[in-house]
Amino acid sequence: MKILNIVLAIIFVLFAMVQFNDPDPYLWVAIYAAVAIISGFAIWEKYNRPALIMLMIICMAGSIFYFPGLIELFSDHEIGDLTKSMKAEKPFIEKSRESLGLLLSFLVLSFQYFQSTRQKKHLTDE
Repeated sequence: MKILNIVLAIIFVLFAMVQFNDPDPYLWVAIYAAVAIISGFAIWEKYNRPALIMLMIICMAGSIFYFPGLIELFSDHEIGDLTKSMKAEKPFIEKSRESLGLLLSFLVLSFQYFQSTRQKKHLTDE
């Protein structure tokens, strides 16, 4: 799991870095950096479960909030539109990306949470 956590930490650091050109970079850099930090601590099996739970809730709530943009993408447009540049008349592109980014963050945080429960169970079994 150590290698997977290293890879996840690096990926989310890169995600945070590319957010600096976003219209609201502070929010997205903070979210992706938090996931990177949690994955970084997981390398050494250090988990902060309250922070994990709080971030999981934030990411899932945000993903649900932006989910209508993803529905619009799949129902009215081609999936390739997701990679096109954003325009004011196409807000579904940004909302789709944000929904998917938060969903991916939630999935990684869920993985870390379950790793923390496995570690806790392992410690209590000894």
